[in-house]
Amino acid sequence: MLGRVVIFFIFCLVALPVLAADDLWEWVTPLPQGHDLLAAAAGDGVIVAVGRGGTVITSTDGAEWRTSHTGAGYSLTDVVWGNGVFVAVGGEGGPEFSPGLGVVLTSDDGFNWVERYSDHGLTLGAVAWTGTRFVAVGNGYGVLLSSDGLSWSRFHFEGSELHSEDIWDLAWNGSQLVAIGRDGYFGGPPTYFTSEDGEVWQQFPFDREYAPYSIAASGGRFVAIGSQRDALVSDDGRNWSEAPYESTPNLTVIVGGGDRFLATGTGVVGTSLDGYVWSIEDQPTESPVRGPVWSGVGYLAVGVDGFMMSSPEGSEWTQLSTKSFDLSGSWEINELAKGGSMIVGVGEGGVIITGRHGTEWVRRFSPAGSELNSVIWTGSAFWTVGRDRVMRSTDGVDWAQMHSDFSLNLFDIVWNGSLFVAVGWNSTHGDGRKLVLTSPDGHDWSYQWFDLEDHLFTVGWTGSQFVAAGSGSYYLTSPDGVTWQQRTQAED
Repeated sequence: MLGRVVIFFIFCLVALPVLAADDLWEWVTPLPQGHDLLAAAAGDGVIVAVGRGGTVITSTDGAEWRTSHTGAGYSLTDVVWGNGVFVAVGGEGGPEFSPGLGVVLTSDDGFNWVERYSDHGLTLGAVAWTGTRFVAVGNGYGVLLSSDGLSWSRFHFEGSELHSEDIWDLAWNGSQLVAIGRDGYFGGPPTYFTSEDGEVWQQFPFDREYAPYSIAASGGRFVAIGSQRDALVSDDGRNWSEAPYESTPNLTVIVGGGDRFLATGTGVVGTSLDGYVWSIEDQPTESPVRGPVWSGVGYLAVGVDGFMMSSPEGSEWTQLSTKSFDLSGSWEINELAKGGSMIVGVGEGGVIITGRHGTEWVRRFSPAGSELNSVIWTGSAFWTVGRDRVMRSTDGVDWAQMHSDFSLNLFDIVWNGSLFVAVGWNSTHGDGRKLVLTSPDGHDWSYQWFDLEDHLFTVGWTGSQFVAAGSGSYYLTSPDGVTWQQRTQAED
């Protein structure tokens, strides 16, 4: 398997501002988009979910979603509504045991976003609105405060030394902030921090081996859940009681809203009116949930691969995200090719997918089931190569095997108008001999073996010569596909 391709459809090629709401790409599958979503918030009739790759999706009704990018490559890990603005936080991780870049973005409508703060040494993971100020915490030394979401000040936690992977989540119960995490390097003891204003903090141990991962507040009460099958409940943020629940999977993320707490885990959803007594119901999901939210009229849960589901009261759920074909099992797509209105993708397990104009995708399989690594369009037919075979199709639907050799593993193929060239290796040879294959018609192939240390993974045609390259510092060139010259990057 050479790589994974996620299916997009390009609908325009226009230069946009870095933080524009519109993106250069339109998702085709899954819908409304496929980046991991990590958190969600609701305010002023708008629902916003954020995630990896600077992804933001926005809806006014929970049914129709507009997908946009902030233009940045970092992950957005949390978002909150307060004082008339959405505030999203996140960043890029740094080296091991070191915080990276922390960022704060704001939007007054959920669609158009502006970067307000960035700093190295404080990767932000959670944000809360207290009614008078925003408070953001994460990995590193300190906490960020803002009264309007536009101007931010940085404070340090007094009396504690915070390091990488310290603060995981944060909640406000109307009078107090509680942040949960671990203290110190190398997975220190579970700890929590309390503050009435976000400036002066106190640190306390949880006095247990397992730390909670997520915390929420509702009706003045804090409830935290994590890696053990119980909830931690507190009315003052200082004294905590354990509330066990009956479930094989752990509940991992929690939200307070409506008249209850709602938590999700792998294939389960838990609801509780008081945080002590939990009702756990099976809720199979195709992807893990990372961020639930109370929208004011119901619950929304978002997660991996753009997964979304909604429920009015937390018991019966409707999946909002859709996939135009089944992505379960061996679905990794290694390459795409376009011929006319048809797009063909090939990948792991011999999977072949086809779509017209980038939509109406259908999942198919090759007659063999071996991995397919590359596909091209020659002007009259699609050609694909992979493990032990070469195949051809005029429409992308019906495929004929043109060449078979169980000793082959072909990684790439190119056509220059009169000659096919493919690269790969001989899997039965002791040292895995590297191969270049040529054919004028795709039926009869000539083999050339090369004594190379690394594999040849790709081949192209420049208009005057073939170029084959791989994982090493060398590459091969040939004007005719027959006579090849080995070169190195150092020569250039």
